[in-house]
Amino acid sequence: SGRRLYLAECLDPVTCEEAAVGVYDIDALTGDLTPVPGSPFAVGVPPGPAALVADPNGRFLHIARGGRLVIVVDPVDGSLRRSSSVDYGQGLPVSLGSSPSGRRIYGATGNQLTTFLLDERFVALTPVDTISLPGLAAGLAVDPLGRVVAVTLECTDPA
Repeated sequence: SGRRLYLAECLDPVTCEEAAVGVYDIDALTGDLTPVPGSPFAVGVPPGPAALVADPNGRFLHIARGGRLVIVVDPVDGSLRRSSSVDYGQGLPVSLGSSPSGRRIYGATGNQLTTFLLDERFVALTPVDTISLPGLAAGLAVDPLGRVVAVTLECTDPA
């Protein structure tokens, strides 16, 4: 929605055993950031968020780490709370993306891309499709119309 900034962080930067997300309101005129009360919020996904994506409507924040994808609900005041989680797949999550409607969440991890469907009523994700990639995922992007999901792969030394 362009009104909030979410920052994945660790509450203890040395061990990163407690995951947190900083939430900031963005001033529409100046761009200044103001932390919402209570930020950063512990989200209980050790050892720290590896990837996150907010749905385009600003209602949900999806956080990937350690083989789990967690949905965090963002109420009007900006506070976060853990809602549900789903197995994410093999390897560490690298990147997440959202369809324009927020109904589909895409996750790249290891050598696979998984599509999840969001059930807003129960605040739950269900994996509906997984495809193998010809290498290790490095990032992903979804075009604004939701017609293309692009995945970048890590470069490998041909030698």
